[in-house]
Amino acid sequence: MGSFSLSQRCGAAHSLKPRSLSRGNQGSTSASLLRRVARAFLRLAPASVLVLSGALRAEPLTIVEVANFDCPACKKAEACHKTIASMVERENGRFVFAPIPTSGGDGGRESLYYASRYEERLEREVRHLLFASQGMPELPSTASLEGAISWMSMQNDYPYWDQLSLLARSKGTEALERAIRLAAQAGVTAFPSYLVVKAGIPTLVHSGAPESCASLIRTLRETNK
Repeated sequence: MGSFSLSQRCGAAHSLKPRSLSRGNQGSTSASLLRRVARAFLRLAPASVLVLSGALRAEPLTIVEVANFDCPACKKAEACHKTIASMVERENGRFVFAPIPTSGGDGGRESLYYASRYEERLEREVRHLLFASQGMPELPSTASLEGAISWMSMQNDYPYWDQLSLLARSKGTEALERAIRLAAQAGVTAFPSYLVVKAGIPTLVHSGAPESCASLIRTLRETNK
């Protein structure tokens, strides 16, 4: 499927370039894995539904952070996630973290992140570890799915990385493509960017690194008035 990604540096204006995500060899998925995926899908937290099912219209308010795992400003903004989520939940909404690749990435790492949402206990750690790999040149690149899996398996003893890799190539890639389309629809030009989604329509409300969590919360509140 044709899509786009952002190029250049985080925190600055980015150009949009057409590209296609490579799904790789998805292989065959066992019946037992499919059953596990079905059960996991039913357990998904509401904040995961946006990127996994594309259901944008069920909630009155959704805040989406479009980010990139190589962006230092996005790594710093991760500290605001809990505060933003608490604010949005008080208003009967949800906060969704939606990473997308730059033009130099194949989307494998991001697809792995979206797949990790099927295992509730993994999502936060996968996100944290992918950000933690920044500035570690001695590591193999985590931009590809294989590199990300290798890094994760060294840091976490989760026994099903192979199965999660299969899920990343299917459901994870589909979720990533939805996130890319959402970013394109909103006119995202920098990392991180914050979108307010109401009735399925995304509006870009802040682009680039926020001055502080408090200033970002004020901006989001004012937008929702």
